Amino acid sequence: MLTTNLNFTAKGIYEAEVSTLVKADHRKLALIRAKELLAAHHWNQAEVGFTDMQERRHLLMVNQVDFMEWERAVQTEEASIYRVYGRMKLQVFTPVATGYHETYLNQSSLRLPRTLLSDKPVFIIETLSRPVFVQVEEDRLTWKSGLRSVSSIHA
Repeated sequence: MLTTNLNFTAKGIYEAEVSTLVKADHRKLALIRAKELLAAHHWNQAEVGFTDMQERRHLLMVNQVDFMEWERAVQTEEASIYRVYGRMKLQVFTPVATGYHETYLNQSSLRLPRTLLSDKPVFIIETLSRPVFVQVEEDRLTWKSGLRSVSSIHA
């Protein structure tokens, strides 16, 4: 639910190649566990913080998960731990005040902030059992043109 007095939203598509660590006895089970842990419903209405080149924070909401697929698992040096790689595509939105704000978002290079331990960003997804850390290998954020009224989001 939007708790803002802004009247419009800018909508975009966020696509990423991601990875996560899972405990499993073999590769096939690692893929199954990743799919169970990070089911698409965990992302709906999630808030994702991006930063611009001036390190200003922009909060985007996940409106819909178009897909989340886990494609391969690679065993790590630690026994029974696999790094599972996949792809996801999310529809996101953020409140904006004016067309100028939308133009600013379109021209800005918004990115996920880097972590202290790695130069790659990490999503922290809250699940029923525990938080899951998803490392972003590559990503892209593109904006759809045209502002949408806030009321149309909930229709």
